[in-house]
Amino acid sequence: MNRFFIYLRDGRGNDLTPDPESLSIRQGLTLAEPPLPHTIGAEVVRADGKSEIDVIFPRSTSLPTQKTITYKASKTLRPGKEGDCLPIKIWEGEFQDPESNTWVGPLKIYDSEINRPIPEGADIEVTIAIDASRRMDVQAYVPLLNQHFANSVYVPEESEQKIVEEAKKIPSEIDAYYSQAEKIKEAIQEVDDPTIQNEFNKVKTDLDALFVDQNSLESQGTSNPDDAKQLNKRSKDIRGRLHEIQNQIEAQATSLRGLLPRVENTRAETEEIVTKWGESLEKKEFELLSREAERQSQREDEKSLEKVISEFEGLKWRILFKQDWFWKEWFDYLARPGVPFINSGEAQRLIKIGHEAVSKGDGDGLRAVVNNLWKLQRKEEVEIGKEMAMKAGIKRKQK
Repeated sequence: MNRFFIYLRDGRGNDLTPDPESLSIRQGLTLAEPPLPHTIGAEVVRADGKSEIDVIFPRSTSLPTQKTITYKASKTLRPGKEGDCLPIKIWEGEFQDPESNTWVGPLKIYDSEINRPIPEGADIEVTIAIDASRRMDVQAYVPLLNQHFANSVYVPEESEQKIVEEAKKIPSEIDAYYSQAEKIKEAIQEVDDPTIQNEFNKVKTDLDALFVDQNSLESQGTSNPDDAKQLNKRSKDIRGRLHEIQNQIEAQATSLRGLLPRVENTRAETEEIVTKWGESLEKKEFELLSREAERQSQREDEKSLEKVISEFEGLKWRILFKQDWFWKEWFDYLARPGVPFINSGEAQRLIKIGHEAVSKGDGDGLRAVVNNLWKLQRKEEVEIGKEMAMKAGIKRKQK
């Protein structure tokens, strides 16, 4: 550090020394603490029951840092119900979909720690402090109980072994992404938005590239952590982008622009079913619903249009459920070789009973078999850890 003093006089000798009378110049660089490389956020439950990330510290926030946000309890927690808790789940990453980001850890408010209930909607003040080493202190204060809860976690640095193990899940993740992409492709046709279509095309291209690269590395038998880390990152990126496209489609679908074609498409599908297999009362119900759909379309009442769509769907499925051929087609589909079930032995036993019901013309028995086979079908979601799978214990506080 060099300090310079300034002395100044005019031609008559008057003192013109400025204020301040000195300046300092630092030679070289001053190293600041590293900023956050990724966004830190808490998982919250939305009004529709789905989860998303509420950003607390944006990417590039200077460290150390601290912030307090008031949330609401997403459910009632009562003392004495052993094992129950309100989890405050922290994630690192840039996506609204929690599982597209990196899991940091939870602060759990256990039922065994409280003496009085925390009712749904009660304020929970969450304070998160992160130091220069990325050590994170998470605290929760419940004003109703005048009680504090705390936990310390580090933003994780994954081991090479864990990175490689995570990469082994990518083939099943890719299968799930392709399945989701097919559903999104159909939904995009209904909203007819070029921006969403273009983004979907880019994600689909990246998904195809991930599939090729994953197969290539798998065939080479490599377990290089650097390659695995890149594949994991690309997989999470695709998951997050698909989730964001899905959110955009849902937002479009619930807007008037998206609702009107949905009403017409659902009405047309229901009309076909009613015309072929509907009874007189069901045909009369369809006429009334059609008039209601036209009235609410003219009024541009979005909530009423959503209700009309639901009632069209309900009428359609009530008619189909009464048709023996409908259950026979579903049975034939589920009885195909290669259909996955969570209990293949039980599924094969039910399929045998189903074939007997078909040969005897036992419609009720076949319905029971199909319903039980549905219960044995595997879920598409990849299994995750218990902490990650827990429903978030907080939701946003309405401003």
